Amino acid sequence: RILNHSSTPTGMVRRLSVAVVVANRLSTDEQGQSATVEISPAELEKLNLLVRDAIGFDAARGDRVTVVSADFRPVESTEMDMSAPGFWELPWFANLVKQSLVGVGVLIIIFAVLRPGMRTLMQAQISSAQQATPRALANSRDGGVSGEVLHPAIAALGAPPMAGRMGFEDKMTEVRSVVDENPQRVAQVMKKWVAEENGKS
Repeated sequence: RILNHSSTPTGMVRRLSVAVVVANRLSTDEQGQSATVEISPAELEKLNLLVRDAIGFDAARGDRVTVVSADFRPVESTEMDMSAPGFWELPWFANLVKQSLVGVGVLIIIFAVLRPGMRTLMQAQISSAQQATPRALANSRDGGVSGEVLHPAIAALGAPPMAGRMGFEDKMTEVRSVVDENPQRVAQVMKKWVAEENGKS
C-alpha cells in the first residue's frame, strides 16, 4: 500500500513592475497667470523610495519602480443650467397633483357623507327588524300570519298549534293520529259535545 501526499505551493511573486505618474505643481505668476512647475529630480527620488518601501521592493528579484511627473489636463468646471424648469413646472407633475386632489376629495365624500348615511340606514333597518320580531311572534302564537285560529274541536283533542294553518286533509290526518294515541280523551270530548248539544236542544 502506497500513500502519496501532494502539496500545492502557495503563490509567489516573481517580479514587480510599478509606474507612478505625479502631477506637476500649479503656480501663479505675478500677472496672475497659472502655470505648471515640474517636480525636481530630488523630490521624484524621494517619491521613488516611498513607493519602494510601500510595495516591498526587492532588487534581487528584478523589481522595477518608475516615478515621473507630468501635466494633467485641468478639470473643466461645468455650470448647471439654471434656466431648465424644475420638476414642479413639468406637465406630469401638474397631472399628478390633480389626480391626488381628486382622490382626496373622494375619500372625504366617503368618510364624511356616505359612511354616516350608511350607518343611519343600517340602524333604521335594525330598529325595524327589532320592532317586527315581536309582532311576528304574536302572529305565530295566534295561529299564523293569515289570522287563522285553531278550531275548538282540534284544540280540544290536543292538536298542536300548527294545525290551525293546515289544510283539511292535514287536519283530518292530525285528528286521526290524536284518536289513535289517546282514545280515552277522544271519548270524553265526544261525551262533552253530546251533552252540550242536548243542553242546547
